[in-house]
Amino acid sequence: MPGNVLLVAQDPDSTTRLWLTKASLSKKYDVHVLKPKFKKRFPPRAISAVLRYGSYAFQELLSSSDILHVINSPDFIHLPALVKGGKVVYDYRSNYSDKLKLSYPYISRYAAKVEEMLAKRADTVLTVNDIIAMRLMRRTNKAVHVVPNYPSRGFRPDRDPNEVRATHGFSASGLIVFVGNLTDTYDFDLLLASSKRLPNLEFWIVGSGKMEARLRVKSPGNVKFLGKVPHEQVPNFIGAADVCVAPLRAYQRDIVHNDQDVWKINEYAALGKPIVATNLAPSQQYELVKSDVGEFSEAIRRACQGGIEPAEPRFWEDISELALLRAYEGLCSDS
Repeated sequence: MPGNVLLVAQDPDSTTRLWLTKASLSKKYDVHVLKPKFKKRFPPRAISAVLRYGSYAFQELLSSSDILHVINSPDFIHLPALVKGGKVVYDYRSNYSDKLKLSYPYISRYAAKVEEMLAKRADTVLTVNDIIAMRLMRRTNKAVHVVPNYPSRGFRPDRDPNEVRATHGFSASGLIVFVGNLTDTYDFDLLLASSKRLPNLEFWIVGSGKMEARLRVKSPGNVKFLGKVPHEQVPNFIGAADVCVAPLRAYQRDIVHNDQDVWKINEYAALGKPIVATNLAPSQQYELVKSDVGEFSEAIRRACQGGIEPAEPRFWEDISELALLRAYEGLCSDS
């Protein structure tokens, strides 16, 4: 039975799914992570990216293992998996080619082709939710195992919520928290417009990114930017919230994300918070509204008044780990 597993991902240190996968597989297998030897970033960004990706692809080509577990996005760096011997697990954590259509439609066609090639080469295919699994099965005519992005049971606060609030000068009647990168993935115009309609509430934005300077300039006084915090501190901010928000933008006509794959949603849910979200598939885990200021702000107000049910906590160890180990059992039984 194959027992040596090598996990590969573009940025292993910051890939939460990789480390949860490693912890689960290590209970039955000898698991290693391929760390990149070249990490330097310098201008022009395109050249440094090519060097980083190319170097990692070469490391992957020269690697040796019984099972190569490929965590996608971007997929170009994993082309060596097409020619390597041994078993291959393709972990399709992101519909990367769809997201590329917004900015690089020409490149997205090639990205989709690489995704399909890797999925067809793989002995076992994993993904993060039922919607993407069905799409991938139609494209490849292969079985796909769903391993949701649920947080570990260790995702818990270590500070009292009132202490966290006091530290950051909370003085409103309710606290709304957003955690994540400040990028175009999220509709911050919707969030800020809603904060203006709810002046009695305080909004904390926990994270940083390229949009931060612009957002600070246009934010009302009841919005606080707390910056990026270490991941182990994130539960403290979620724990302090009355309501958590996920104002996602739509980047394609078909909705492909839900309560199984969006880390933000599942980390909010892990602490039993009411959640207001946009542009996701319907779920009882959150209040789904249109990207409309009136609807979004009204949903936040109702959630603060107890009008929206808190999300149900779901954890990796209870659901995701079991699905992952079942997929591996099937893979190894075919050896």
